[in-house]
Amino acid sequence: MQDPWSIVIMVLLAVLVGACLPVLFMIFSTLGSVRQLIQKTGPRLDAVLKEVQETTGRLNKATKGMDESAQRAKKLLDATGELGESVQRLNHSLKPAVALGSIVGPAVAVAVKSFLDRQTQPDGADDAEEQDRTTETETETETPSSIGGER
Repeated sequence: MQDPWSIVIMVLLAVLVGACLPVLFMIFSTLGSVRQLIQKTGPRLDAVLKEVQETTGRLNKATKGMDESAQRAKKLLDATGELGESVQRLNHSLKPAVALGSIVGPAVAVAVKSFLDRQTQPDGADDAEEQDRTTETETETETPSSIGGER
């Protein structure tokens, strides 16, 4: 006969194989389900991946466009800053001329008005006006003490 230990090992091996068979069956059935799932979702995953790639491409284009717009805006702002500096320099250089104009301007306006007034008066009016002026100045210079002869 056989050794008792070998019989015990054979019985334990049979029990172990019997316990492992349902586990192996479950593993094979799970793998079959996974295979079916992959076969069904594979085409959908390909479509989703394609859409993700298209979206990524659009985002890259939009980002590139925003970068270009930012560069153009920077150039515009730089030009605006330079224009402001030029206007400020012009303002500083015109201040003396404006001050001189505000001083001389009213005098020029009075001179032009006087010239235009003389141009519009008739020829004889100049003499009469001049006589009126001299009469006014003579009456202003006469004082009561000079009229009576007292000094």
